[in-house]
Amino acid sequence: MAQISNEELIKTACDMINAKRSAQRIRGAKLIRKHALTALGEQLYAAFLRELKDARTWEVKSEMLKALGAINFTAATGEIEKIVARNLPQEAVTDSAACALAMLRRSHKNDASEIIRLLKTGSYSALIGAVTALTVDQMVPCEAEILEILKLTKDARKHKDRQGSEFGLIDPRTYVAAACANRLGGSEAQNEAVRQWLHRCKLTAAHRNSFGEERVDLRLTRICDLALKRKFPKAYVGF
Repeated sequence: MAQISNEELIKTACDMINAKRSAQRIRGAKLIRKHALTALGEQLYAAFLRELKDARTWEVKSEMLKALGAINFTAATGEIEKIVARNLPQEAVTDSAACALAMLRRSHKNDASEIIRLLKTGSYSALIGAVTALTVDQMVPCEAEILEILKLTKDARKHKDRQGSEFGLIDPRTYVAAACANRLGGSEAQNEAVRQWLHRCKLTAAHRNSFGEERVDLRLTRICDLALKRKFPKAYVGF
């Protein structure tokens, strides 16, 4: 199969994000993110602003937000800040907006200052978006930021927005645990803090099923075990 040129890729993605069908617009946003089509920043942002007028298309908005963050389209920062500022507790658009904001506000790839701010003030959805950015970009913040993130997330499963409705809501520590694979290899103090966090996470890894019964969160314990071996779970690379 002949390889598609970058120009053809850009045209295809542009046509998709402006298509009538939401499924096509979703595909277009994913294409822009996957191939880092920065040339389509203006067109993607214009499409996103149109999307904001339709309350039904949360999935389209979410994918467009992820793409805007991934291609570092900083002109969208102000509009994305407004979404995050609503701080809605359980909403996919807020999740994606927080992830994009964490990417857009950082001064370099490993700058976790915005992530830390969201961990301190954000709703469950904002928190999930923040730690998603940490994981998908395999960020390795400085030691002080790593220690702060570990402190702020050690009890993240108990976030007030998650209490009483744990079923179907992922433990935020899942993303942090995945990212921990890249945090071993620092100073002795940092490595010890990461290991302690992961072991504590394993001991408290629990979720509730549809009947409200508490069960061991096997996915989280497996991710912790991988991280302790400095192995990054492939399922968490990308969105």
